[in-house]
Amino acid sequence: MNLLFALICMPVFFMLGTRTPAYLEETPRIRDIKAGSVAEGMGLRQDDLILRINNREVYTWQEVNQGLGEGLASSKLNLSVERKGTLLDLEVPLKQLEQQRQMGWSPYITPRAGGFTKPSPAREAGILEGDLILSINEKPIHDWSELVPIIQESQKADNQAQGHVSRKILVEYERKGSIQFAKIVPYFEPEAGLWLMGMSMHTNKLNHGFLESVRLGTDRIRQLTQATFQFLIRMLSGQGSMNDLGGPVRIGMVLGNAAKTGISDLLFLMAFISLQLGIFNLLPIPALDGGHILLLGLEKLKGGPLSSVFRERTQMFGFSVLIALMLLVTWNDLIQLFRV
Repeated sequence: MNLLFALICMPVFFMLGTRTPAYLEETPRIRDIKAGSVAEGMGLRQDDLILRINNREVYTWQEVNQGLGEGLASSKLNLSVERKGTLLDLEVPLKQLEQQRQMGWSPYITPRAGGFTKPSPAREAGILEGDLILSINEKPIHDWSELVPIIQESQKADNQAQGHVSRKILVEYERKGSIQFAKIVPYFEPEAGLWLMGMSMHTNKLNHGFLESVRLGTDRIRQLTQATFQFLIRMLSGQGSMNDLGGPVRIGMVLGNAAKTGISDLLFLMAFISLQLGIFNLLPIPALDGGHILLLGLEKLKGGPLSSVFRERTQMFGFSVLIALMLLVTWNDLIQLFRV
């Protein structure tokens, strides 16, 4: 039932659609490389353009992410990148990527206004979703990552002299080909320790037709299933981390956050959790369906029923393992919760 529920929810998720960062549909050109990352170890550099993953052409960051996810399930993962007119073929170290779980690169993100927070000085000053930020205090903005540092710099003098007293900044932006200006008074966010304009990056809402949603949903279920078995193999081989395990507490927190973002995100998470439960239920552990299948297989090999004593002991053993695992993941959830 869990697997069936996942197979139903996932296509519905693609039909309803969800908001995704707009940069995922942009050209996959690398803006920055993190020190000590997989990308740095491979020799990737700033402004490298990703052209192919495992000989399949990619045109957007979304396709890059999908290609990396599929490549992790294979025994080899190669990238083809263009650097100043030169084509380079590089091999991704799968073991290191599985350990770090990210490539360690940053994409170029167009500094275009998306949603707005509360409070939002940017919205109050007249900036609308889709406006392209060109400069702040006459300092050009080329990438979304430049916004926060420039805003902090604009407030530094007043911070030192007067504490958290904001100073107006002049924002130049483009709307439908027209250049406009706005004077914005940033607000100080104590938890982040930053001056902010109350503006998030641009997002797109993508949805698909019925047949396309079924295809995409089936592909996503297949990818998640492969990733789940890879995770189980890493855990059983001692290469995984307890931080990767989650129990009822973490599931409740994640579901609560997903419910706040929208019905489509909630559906995706419900499908994902149902898939994990369905796969876990098929593991050959006594007291689970997979354990019953294992016992039936043993009876088939034996040519007769197993003794009631053996069945009872194996069921008790399996039940004890499940209880111990449940206590372990719940304890780990509580530790992570109070650590945050």
